[in-house]
Amino acid sequence: MNHQTLNFDLLLNSISESIAERVSQKINISQLKESDPPEERFLDTIEAMKLLKIKSQVTLKKYVASGLIPKPSKIGGRKLVYKKSDLLNFLSNAQG
Repeated sequence: MNHQTLNFDLLLNSISESIAERVSQKINISQLKESDPPEERFLDTIEAMKLLKIKSQVTLKKYVASGLIPKPSKIGGRKLVYKKSDLLNFLSNAQG
């Protein structure tokens, strides 16, 4: 096996692992969203911001840092998800 073939194999392996990880993350998120009751579903950062009617991730992080909403969970090592029921509780407490 020559040097170029070895480099190509390493690159291909790296790309394959990256694709597999992303597919796994998508599957995990889909399963969380579909299998849980509506109030127990998880929302990604963008969905959480829409539910809370905020436009800034900084604001969302401030809510977490100040304890207004619980810390998000990590899925796939990087993706943050928020429990929908926690966000709904925050909204109902803020209104009432």
